[in-house]
Parts: sequence; structure tokens; C-alpha cells
Amino acid sequence: MATFKSTPVASDVKNSIDNQTFSKWRGLGVVKKKINENTSETLPQQQQRARMATAYKLCRLFAPASAIGFPRRPQVQDANNTFMSLNTRKKVLTVGTDRDEDGNLEVTVNFPQIRCAKGWIILPEGLAATKNTESHTLTFTHEAEEDGTDMHASDKLYALVVETARWNSKLFELNTRADGEPVEVSLPAKWDMDALEVYVFALTEDGNTASDSMYLTVEEGS
Repeated sequence: MATFKSTPVASDVKNSIDNQTFSKWRGLGVVKKKINENTSETLPQQQQRARMATAYKLCRLFAPASAIGFPRRPQVQDANNTFMSLNTRKKVLTVGTDRDEDGNLEVTVNFPQIRCAKGWIILPEGLAATKNTESHTLTFTHEAEEDGTDMHASDKLYALVVETARWNSKLFELNTRADGEPVEVSLPAKWDMDALEVYVFALTEDGNTASDSMYLTVEEGS
């Protein structure tokens, strides 16, 4: 805001000229500059909103795992808070400048970078998953292990299977660290077997300590 001295021309000026507005304030002539740009709609802010909107969708999708996968989170956080803090990073969610047919910015999800469990337990060696598309099943295998540093024979293994075509997920309890037998799980018949993202993690028997989650690449079984 600035003041101006009345002149024969300026004294007759009212309202606006170009991007300036003239008015009276306490007997003074006042000129104000219009702000035409809405800074709340800058591209970086739109990108951040798009990133957070996708992160909230992922939070719901991964809720079955994160509900038990963060047992040692800070007391001020719930499981959803912890998931959000780990998975709103740019290496997980990339927002470009292209827009979809509805005008929304497109967000790319880097599924292998998502974390749905966190802790210091070591996962078993040889973890793998194979699929049978015809029977709609997954088979999980790992090497049997006994007690050791940061591991217990009784540690329980879990798998979260995410189907990205329908944006659905299901959590499976597998076997224990000491049990090296393959575990087969059945998936819903309508799920697309080519649209699966799979994560495994471990919990101590009492559920109070977890491992970090691991992303598994699923291969077609024989």
C-alpha cells in the first residue's frame, strides 16, 4: 500500500486502473497493487497435495501390515503416522507435471521402496515367493534358522500381498523362523496375478519387536 498526492488528474481517479486500486484512507489518497497470482496454487504446492493424497490411499492399503509392523514406534505416533512418515518421501512417491484426463497431477508409486514394518530383527535367509496363476496361489519359502543374534527360532513371519489393479490387500501369517516348510496361501479369484506387490516381515513371538519389511519379486512357479 502507498499514498499519493492529489492532483487535478488523480483527484478524479476512482476504483482501479490496470493492477492498481485507488481509494481514500483517513483522508489520504491510497493506491494498492492487486495480487493476481494465487500462491496457494503454485505447482510445488499442487504436487505436495497430490503426493499426500496418494500417501493417504497407500496408508489404508497397507494398514493390515502397519497395524502390527511398527510395535516400537514413538508413543506420540500411531501406526498410520509412522507409515506416513516413512512413505511420503520423493523416492517413494514421484509427482510429475503431467495430468490425467480429469486434470489431476499423476503420481508414480515406487512400490519396492515402501516400508510397512520397522525393527531390528533379522529376516531369514532365502526368502522367496512364487505364484501359480492358474490356482491363484502364492508359495513362500525360507531357510530354517534357530536362535542367533537378533533372531529367534520362534519369530513369526508375515506376508502382505497388495493387488494394485483393484487397490486391495491381504495379510497372511506364514510360519516361524525355525519352520522351513513352504507355505501356500490362496488369493481372491478376482485378483490380477500380474498386479501383485509382496512384502514380508517378522515379529517376535510376543509381537513387541519387528524386522524391517522386505519387498519380494514374485516369480512364476513351475
